[in-house]
Amino acid sequence: MELYLIRHGNMKGDPHIHLRPPVTDCLSDTGLRQADALGQALKNVAFSHLYSSPLGRALQTAQAVQGARSIPIQVEDW
Repeated sequence: MELYLIRHGNMKGDPHIHLRPPVTDCLSDTGLRQADALGQALKNVAFSHLYSSPLGRALQTAQAVQGARSIPIQVEDW
């Protein structure tokens, strides 16, 4: 088993906003580029699960990793 721990991309706005997917407008332009690059780097990894905190910045980053995969993002409450 492999476990990937990923930190969110550079954020903008309220860092403590809790959301549900799909999420937009939580990452800065730099954060969007970071998340997209991460999604591309991991596009060939076969994930069985995707987890995220409810924070918008984390969810938007997880969505970039999710890409076209049919795996839902499981949002974990605190």
